[in-house]
Amino acid sequence: MTDLPAVSLSLGAVVTFIRASDKRSLAWAIVAGGLAGLASQTKYTGLIVPAAMLLYAIVCGRFWLGTVAGAVAATVFMLWELFLFTRYGESQFLWAVTHPFPDSLNKLEMAKALFLNIGATNVCVALMALA
Repeated sequence: MTDLPAVSLSLGAVVTFIRASDKRSLAWAIVAGGLAGLASQTKYTGLIVPAAMLLYAIVCGRFWLGTVAGAVAATVFMLWELFLFTRYGESQFLWAVTHPFPDSLNKLEMAKALFLNIGATNVCVALMALA
């Protein structure tokens, strides 16, 4: 299921970082990093956003802006996890990393569900490919 706040924060971070890269603005890079950190905390798939911003920065030759945005995103992410640890005695992210899926989970059933869920979009992709 798509988490709209995470997607919104992720896209906002990427767009803000592209603006920072175009204007060579440190302030916009910091804002983009903050948004990326919030996106990462909203849903852990948002952890890809700082890597995407860094890749964009490398391609555009503005590595320092990508580093700043990534550092801000990591700081926001780690500070929130530290807050959770001090408040509840356990970090949600560290718990998720140290407790993998049980072995009883059938991988074949998961793959079948994946193909059933994306099957409707495959028709659209096939028609676009034929066009």
